[in-house]
Amino acid sequence: MLDFFSEIKTSVDGGISTYKYFCDGEWMTSKSGKTIEIISPVSGKPLGKIQSLTKQEIDEAVEAAFWAQMAWVKVPLDKRARILHLAADWLRDENNLIHLTNLLILEIGKTKADAEDEVLRTADLIDYFAEEGRSLRGETLESDAFPGYEKGKTAVVSRVPQGVILSISPFNYPLNLSASKIAPALITGNGVVAKLATQGSLSALHLIEIFRKAGLPPGILNTVTGTGDEIGDYLVTHPKINMICFTGSTLTGEKIARKTGMIPLLFECGGNNPAIVLDDADLDLTAKEIIKGAFSYSGQRCTAVKYVLAQDLVMEKLKPKLLEQLEKSGKLMVGPLVSELAAQTVENRIIKAKVA
Repeated sequence: MLDFFSEIKTSVDGGISTYKYFCDGEWMTSKSGKTIEIISPVSGKPLGKIQSLTKQEIDEAVEAAFWAQMAWVKVPLDKRARILHLAADWLRDENNLIHLTNLLILEIGKTKADAEDEVLRTADLIDYFAEEGRSLRGETLESDAFPGYEKGKTAVVSRVPQGVILSISPFNYPLNLSASKIAPALITGNGVVAKLATQGSLSALHLIEIFRKAGLPPGILNTVTGTGDEIGDYLVTHPKINMICFTGSTLTGEKIARKTGMIPLLFECGGNNPAIVLDDADLDLTAKEIIKGAFSYSGQRCTAVKYVLAQDLVMEKLKPKLLEQLEKSGKLMVGPLVSELAAQTVENRIIKAKVA
């Protein structure tokens, strides 16, 4: 099991591994000489180090994807699908499943159940996109469907790749929300540059190695690691990026959208999600689902329940049931927040809510 991921690490110093980045089919060390330390929210201690890339290395990653995509689009769809299915199978491998589950727990503070679920759901997601890609079809249009034209001409509409896709994933689902961008891009013939969230990058780098060992050709999938403040603007405005897929905060999404110009954007930004409780609701079931929705992974999900809306009479009946359900199951869902800063932010919100 350890040998499976041995190539992604460059050295071990005091028990702390330094991880490489992936470019043009090779695991590499940045010429910057800089690394970023990943602190475990569970232990508060360093878990590993990642490379801090230079702008030249970003250029190399994008160029690698650009040239590799021209050959990848000619690879038969069936072969692309088989590579993705093999990657999904590697995720389900018992040793890899245990390894990745434990890494997610240590790196982003998930419970064991949530971490294992993410690994397995990611495998299912990759399988899903592999099969969905097989079903994509073009269409034909007859000329008399357009004003001023008679029959006699046929237009053929085909689906073609965008080119080089920039994937930007968040910390909270480093496997699932990386795969949700990488897998559909690959099955449809695109090249990918994956900007990994700093916290969560160790887990995501393991996913990249699984894709590599499943048989992806060099250059078609590349990684970029480093802080958004240093490389973000350069990356999202790179002239050879043809589309950006982003999951993250609304504020960051707005900033990216303003800078990118006229290229396709596929964004999933922060949510503001209420639970709306009507007067005929099963309040026991409602309380259970609200607690699950609000506290699963300590609320660090864009789909988490943020607040509850109900008529006064319904709310008064619901409150004691929420407290009862929280006492019963809430503690099982709450692990550490991903960082000290995140914990301080939540604490400040609690203090403000009490004052209000």
